[in-house]
Amino acid sequence: MRAASRSGVLTVLIVAVMQAGCRAKAVPQDDLSRRATEALRKRCASAGDRIEPAPSVRAVVEHEGTRDPVVESKGTRHGDSLAAIRFEVLSGTDAIPDLTYGSVGVGTSAEDARTNAGQDWVALFADPYCAAQAAAPDGVRVGGFVAYPSLLALRGEHPGGWLKDDGARNRRVLDAAAPLRAPRGPGGIGLLDVKVTVQDGEKTDGECRMNGSLDVAACERIISLPWPAGTYMYKQAFAYKAGAP
Repeated sequence: MRAASRSGVLTVLIVAVMQAGCRAKAVPQDDLSRRATEALRKRCASAGDRIEPAPSVRAVVEHEGTRDPVVESKGTRHGDSLAAIRFEVLSGTDAIPDLTYGSVGVGTSAEDARTNAGQDWVALFADPYCAAQAAAPDGVRVGGFVAYPSLLALRGEHPGGWLKDDGARNRRVLDAAAPLRAPRGPGGIGLLDVKVTVQDGEKTDGECRMNGSLDVAACERIISLPWPAGTYMYKQAFAYKAGAP
């Protein structure tokens, strides 16, 4: 087993698949930002939360490019375009560091890849963030916090085992990540962002961010879990906030 990489899975993934046509874009993308803002506000309203003022999002395309086509065993061809986007929740015009989340989208065109990156961000960030804001009843207590898991995201075939059991999976990962660090803003929302790759049944790498910063110690504990054998990439995020005593 290798130690948790300080460069991280996301960086490795971007570098590995982008063989040509990579372009850095460290500027906000207005239409993406508008769509992300609308999606976040809609999700939070559906969760029963009324944030005043309503949250805004800035989407920054960090990399775009093409990759070599990938064909899965069942003959499904992945798209050739890739987009890596940083989504920032804003306080006024300033990004909230704890709530910055990076997504990678793959598609048949640049626009398709951007759209898929946005959908990835909604599922992995917006849903748990809004659940935390609304103090939804299905949170998981971890120490002095209550955490709200995103859906499971997998690249590759589902390996089964404890990854199929939502409750067992969430409990295992959160217990391994603990202790969670308090958000930097008083009464704020924290974010645990976890990515683990398993190659041929052996853990190969991992990246774990807590409140926007790499947490190597937590990642070491998480990748040491008995991950089911297979070749896949696991992604999941957990928004959390201080819980009632």
